[in-house]
Amino acid sequence: MLYDRYRANGLPIGSSAIESGCKHVIAARLKQAGMIWSPTGARFVAKLRSHLKSRRWDETLALRPPPHRSYCRHAA
Repeated sequence: MLYDRYRANGLPIGSSAIESGCKHVIAARLKQAGMIWSPTGARFVAKLRSHLKSRRWDETLALRPPPHRSYCRHAA
């Protein structure tokens, strides 16, 4: 990395901002009292939390396929 150039442009060179973000977005949800997560479940929640916290929730919901209905209503 070109630390001098990054510092001159006012860019962060440490990992503290990323670590803080992970703690705020991920650990705050996954490490609550009594919670046990499978790796798959933890990844799923992490993805959802990242979309929610980045204010991309509407975009995320738009990608979701419509629910599949296993029943059919008949007119009475």
